[in-house]
Amino acid sequence: MAKKNDDNFEYLKGFIQKGARAGSSGFVPTGHFNLDFGIRYGILPENVDFDALSPTYDPKEPLGLPLGKIVELFGSEASGKSSLAYRVCGCGQKLGYKALWIDTEHSFADNLAELNGVDLEQLDYSSLFDPDNPDKNLFAEDIMDLIVFACLEYKIVVLDSVANLIPKEVAENTADKQNIAKLARILSAQLGKIAHYAAKNNVLVIFINQVREMPGTIYGDPTTTPGGRALKFNASIRIRVNKTNEVIFIEDDTGQKLIGAYSNVALVKNRLAQPLLNDEGKRIQLQIPIYYKPYFPNIEDRMFDFGRQMKLIAVRKNVYKWGEIKVETRNGFIQYIKDNGLSKSLMDELNAKAAEQGIIVPPEILLANLDDDKDTEKTKRIPRTRKKSSDTIGPADAA
Repeated sequence: MAKKNDDNFEYLKGFIQKGARAGSSGFVPTGHFNLDFGIRYGILPENVDFDALSPTYDPKEPLGLPLGKIVELFGSEASGKSSLAYRVCGCGQKLGYKALWIDTEHSFADNLAELNGVDLEQLDYSSLFDPDNPDKNLFAEDIMDLIVFACLEYKIVVLDSVANLIPKEVAENTADKQNIAKLARILSAQLGKIAHYAAKNNVLVIFINQVREMPGTIYGDPTTTPGGRALKFNASIRIRVNKTNEVIFIEDDTGQKLIGAYSNVALVKNRLAQPLLNDEGKRIQLQIPIYYKPYFPNIEDRMFDFGRQMKLIAVRKNVYKWGEIKVETRNGFIQYIKDNGLSKSLMDELNAKAAEQGIIVPPEILLANLDDDKDTEKTKRIPRTRKKSSDTIGPADAA
């Protein structure tokens, strides 16, 4: 029998704790309550009585993406990946967290970031360009090290995007030089290190990624993501964001104005809860709005979700109750609020209770102005139509 090495054992004792409690010590909301709730519990809020979850569910405790983990947002172009990441940064700032945005795509949109609740003055940003040293370039290897060092300073780190990382060898060679799987090997070597530093310092690291078609695929999903398999394995949560065929217009005296679109999000991987599936065992796709302008149609829908989150709106046997008001079904309750001019009262009460309990208010509720006269405006959800490239809708290609 080998002799026990007491010195080595004493060295390891500091790294071993009694009891296996490895849960996240905090969460950052996405600002979409259904998505946040699904990430945490693996079920949609309309399918459960909040009182039945007590004391497990506490409205004062933020839901959403976990600190100390790696999260991947991926999907088609112009689907809303960056907008979702903006919302996370904005919500994190309201929780007092410091955020860093690493922009390899050089596509950061100030207006969309502000629209999603980001304080631009407090957000640290890197375009990977140093004006004091313009000849210096940052390659994929350098950016991986930058993320590691950022985990010592920030609580939220966003990389937009993985697909635009350029390995040093690729940058220094000509275009005809084959560089197969260089990025995949770099990520495979470095993501374990990033995951360790993120967990050690309780940092949320978000990787935004694109999708690529795999030619010749007959069965299964014909798409994949750049960077190999390492990110898929190291990510605790993977969220796929896809465009839908619906855009949002408002119609007033001057005509139609495009103000947003709807995207579908699916929890492809979630290590925090059970898979978010419907009764047929298929993955649920949640529809979320992506805004391009500071006008928020159907704000009553967002307020309803937030009211349910805070337990301000209670439910019993599909009857929703707010104060003395009792209305059957979700849609019936929302329509009652609209028809009776109660939107402003509900918003004021939501903001007051959120401030009292320290709960993060979604950006559209903070920015919406219900005092404006909207009698001449009508909101429309219009399906996208396939048009020639010269006749595109335009802002639908926003981040």
